[in-house]
This record gives sequence, structure tokens and C-alpha cells, in this order.
Amino acid sequence: MELNPIELITDEHERIKRELIELETIMESPEINYPNLIHTFHKLHIIWNAHEIKEAKIFELIEEKGFVMPFKKILFEHHEFEVHYCAVLDAINSGSEFEIKEVFSEHLIKLIEKVRMHQENEENALYSLPIEFTEEEIEKLNEFFN
Repeated sequence: MELNPIELITDEHERIKRELIELETIMESPEINYPNLIHTFHKLHIIWNAHEIKEAKIFELIEEKGFVMPFKKILFEHHEFEVHYCAVLDAINSGSEFEIKEVFSEHLIKLIEKVRMHQENEENALYSLPIEFTEEEIEKLNEFFN
């Protein structure tokens, strides 16, 4: 099934949301499940990186249609995510349970909140656009993303 560009973004957002829920579950557990933490965090990173590439392509297409996307704001938010991501990754790599729990409360919670707010803002902006995509544009994007 081919999705239009906005559906592609929201589909990716749903995949990211599932991983965020899993990270929250890991944080709430009294004991850290290291294999699950590492797996989930790595999976989220892979999904996020692919998502950024897809978003850039879709936003280019939207701008070609005459709509303005707030790229500077979006890129700034993506940079903020990277700061929190690196802090969590450093704590995981340290092997210190104390450091990991500390980074959970300092960085991982903020990362989850910021990603959710970012996604909500993006979706609100995208769904407010009176935009239609040609079948050719949809096919081209779907080929690029598969």
C-alpha cells in the first residue's frame, strides 16, 4: 500500500512512539534490563536516523509545492535530541547503574518529552496544510523509502 507523504511521516512517528513507550517501561522498572535498554535505544536511533532522511525529502517536496516548512526550528530540535541521546548512550556505555539511573531522570525523560512534542507540532503543521500530492510524487517517495 502506498502512503502519501504526510501519512509516511505519521507512520514513522507511530514507530518512534512505540519505542518511547518501551523506554519509559524500562525506566520505571526497579532493575535495569540492560539487554532490553540497549536493544530499544539502538532501535530508536536507527528508526530516528531513517526518519530524519525521510522527513527532509518530504519537506523538500512540500516546499516545492509552495509551502514553507520551519526547517531551522526542526533542525534545532533534532540537534537538541542528539545532545540527550549522547548523554544516555554515554551512560549506557559506562556500565554504571548509578549513572544510567541518573541519566534516565536528567536526559531520557527530557528526550522522550521533546520528541513527543516535536512530533505533535509537526503533525499539526502538516495536517493543516491544504496540500495534495500527485500519484507520481507518492510513487517516487514510496520507492525512495522502501
